[in-house]
Amino acid sequence: MDGLAKLKHNIHDYLRRVYLSQLIRGAFITTGLLGLLWVLFSMLEFLFRFGSQARMVMFFGFATIAIGLLVIQIVTPLLRFFGVLKQKESNDVARELGQKINSVEDRLLNVFSLEASFRGKPNSLAEAGMQQKANELNVLNFSDSVDLKASFRWIRFTLIPLLVTLLIFMWDGSVLSDSTKRLVRYNQNFIAPAPFAFSLENDRLEVPEGSSFQLNVNTVGNSTPENIFVIVDGAEFRMKPMGVGQFSFEFNNVRIDKHFRLRGASVYSADFVLEAIPRPKVLRSEAYFDFPAYTNRPNETVLNRTQISIPEGTRVKWRFDVKNALGRSLLIDTLPIDAVIEGEHLMIEREFHESAILRIDLEGERGLRDSTEVRVNVIPDANPIIRVDNRMDSLNGTYYFQGRLGDDYGLTELKFLVQAKGTRRYSEGLKINSEMLEQGFSYAWSPDSLLQQPGEELDYYFEVWDNDGVNGSKSTKSKVWSIKVPSLEEMSEESSERASKTKASLSNSSSEIEKMKKELENLKKDLLEKKKPDWQDREALKNM
Repeated sequence: MDGLAKLKHNIHDYLRRVYLSQLIRGAFITTGLLGLLWVLFSMLEFLFRFGSQARMVMFFGFATIAIGLLVIQIVTPLLRFFGVLKQKESNDVARELGQKINSVEDRLLNVFSLEASFRGKPNSLAEAGMQQKANELNVLNFSDSVDLKASFRWIRFTLIPLLVTLLIFMWDGSVLSDSTKRLVRYNQNFIAPAPFAFSLENDRLEVPEGSSFQLNVNTVGNSTPENIFVIVDGAEFRMKPMGVGQFSFEFNNVRIDKHFRLRGASVYSADFVLEAIPRPKVLRSEAYFDFPAYTNRPNETVLNRTQISIPEGTRVKWRFDVKNALGRSLLIDTLPIDAVIEGEHLMIEREFHESAILRIDLEGERGLRDSTEVRVNVIPDANPIIRVDNRMDSLNGTYYFQGRLGDDYGLTELKFLVQAKGTRRYSEGLKINSEMLEQGFSYAWSPDSLLQQPGEELDYYFEVWDNDGVNGSKSTKSKVWSIKVPSLEEMSEESSERASKTKASLSNSSSEIEKMKKELENLKKDLLEKKKPDWQDREALKNM
């Protein structure tokens, strides 16, 4: 290593020792000043108990001063010690060393000047002279001119706040600690020592969302206030006295967290928070009905229904929007079912063939539960209805029918059927309108061609079918009528009975004629004996 390089290294060691000395001195100065300031602010807070704004100014003022001292007295020398920040210029170092060591300044300046003049212009003779001068300066150790022990004398500056702090702690250890706590928590309200204190009997200040909460408070101390008030959102509410030093207040329908304080006389409590625990719940439900095609009903969507009525075979697609639910279970008539879960949405799809109850159980924070039910009333497809009136024309033996048909969703077929001893003898399909739910029909029928033998009996009726697309088409029969051909024995008995009735009728007619003849003779005789018939005679003649 040449003489100039050694000289620069000697100067570098000197500067590091200078910055180390500044760092030690700065640490003691910073500690002492911040300690004095901390004791001062703490005592002022202890004596005057400032409000939140004053404590905020003191806190940030202290923080600003602390940051400034740390940057100037500690951080800056430390960064220069490690060469992160720019160190002193060579000429400044020469002047500084000249003040500490005689005849050094001019010689250092001469070497630095020669180095600057030869830079880029090599001159062996001049450079050798510069190296000689540098070697002469290297005999001196510049670091020895920095007295580190002098820096440690600043430790006395830290003893002042330390001594004051010890004296205060010997008097009352809580003075500085309590004041410091209030300064650090400048945004909180702190209560001054009072003749009594508030004691909450409630183990936890929490309530399920939407429920009521009763706050119970006791006072502890040498005196008991006459009234206690709850301060909520700037408004005061008087608590209900429950006994000596016992009070209660009810928060109704708590939806959000409630921040409150207590006041008795001029004594205020700390801030409390009544926490509203979110309750799991169903916010909204949407049900889409996919009706069976045969019903011809357009599909529809309904909202927030807890009871629905649907035709059998309808497919229902639900969407439930839930909130605050950590756990979910879904049941249909106590049987678990699966659902598609998308965030806070539940998707359920099911086809119903019988009535059921859909139940959704939700579980939220701290064991809170909620449930909702949807009653599904399934309406089975009803049987078709048929009513028929029957009238016979006795002149030609023709039967005339007038009827009404009906169904809940539509009809597909109508037939007139005739049976003999359970065997179908005749069948005829009648034309109907399948799109009409209710309609009438008429029909005429003569049984002559079907009555083949004496004593034969025929049953005749109508049967109608509906359009049930789920369980298959269902049918309904009308009233069953019967017609019977008399047997030979019955026809013989009927002829004998009819002849007897005719003979008896003729015998009765002969007796009446004889009686009439006698009455006529008597009336004639009376009229001949009278000159002029009176009113009674004329009436008797008229009746005759």
